[in-house]
Amino acid sequence: MRFRTEHIFGGSVVAMISGALASLYGLWVFGSTFELRFWQEAPGVVTSARGWSEQVPSLERYDQRYFMQIRYEYDALGTVYEGWRINHGFRTWEDRPGGICQSTSDGDEYALVLAHYRRGAKIWALFDPDDPRDAVLEDEMLFWDWLALVGGPLLFAAGLLVFRYGDRFV
Repeated sequence: MRFRTEHIFGGSVVAMISGALASLYGLWVFGSTFELRFWQEAPGVVTSARGWSEQVPSLERYDQRYFMQIRYEYDALGTVYEGWRINHGFRTWEDRPGGICQSTSDGDEYALVLAHYRRGAKIWALFDPDDPRDAVLEDEMLFWDWLALVGGPLLFAAGLLVFRYGDRFV
């Protein structure tokens, strides 16, 4: 099958839009993570930690999804607050029975997080000095966040090149 100009045009536009969206997500996560550098640390303790897995519907199948509910208390500026966020990154936040939780499709990451943040574990929470109720436990970008930050502009550039010069190859 020979590709027509419409195929090249459509594919390149999809690549540019996908690349632009991935870039925006990567920049948002990078900015959020960079902002944490100006947050303060507070000592705390994990008050509850639970995890479970579920089969969740995907496009044409079911995927294994791992859910984590980590609750912790931390002493920020002389006041004790409760937090639930692990990080700003790729893990999604969902309102589930028992409260907000974060989920991942990576079983190894799930096991590591639950082992590290077990009930009673001493932690250091990072909190926003302007709003001490806002806190996270980790200040790192995950692999998928870096992939979006780096791969998004590359995908956009590839789509732009094909859009501009693709008709030469038809």
